[in-house]
Amino acid sequence: MKIVCKSLDHFLTNLQQEKTTFKNLVFVFIDKTPKDVGNTVCRYQVVFHAAAIVIDETGAEYMLEMAEDCGIDYVDASQVFAGSEVASEKNDRLIAVCNTLGLTIRPGLIEE
Repeated sequence: MKIVCKSLDHFLTNLQQEKTTFKNLVFVFIDKTPKDVGNTVCRYQVVFHAAAIVIDETGAEYMLEMAEDCGIDYVDASQVFAGSEVASEKNDRLIAVCNTLGLTIRPGLIEE
C-alpha cells in the first residue's frame, strides 16, 4: 500500500503517528526540472520529495510519500533561487522532526 501526501505538513503528521519506519530511514530528493531554456534565461521548477516505509502498530508496512512544489529558480542575471530556498526550509523542518523521532535522512527516492 502507498499513502501519498500533498504537503510536508501531512507527511509529518502521518510520520509522527506511526510506530516506526523501516531501518529508521526517511529518503529526501529535491528535483530541479529545467523550464523555458533560452539564450539568456533558464528557469528550474523545484519540487521537494520525501518518502519512508512505515510500519504501523500491527506490523504492516506501507510507503508514505510526498511531493510539494516549491516554486521556481531563475538562473539568469537576477539569480533568484526562490524555489531552492523553500525546498531548503522544508528540508530543515523535516530534519528537525526526524531528529526528534530518531530517524535518519538519506538522499534518494523509494520506487515500487
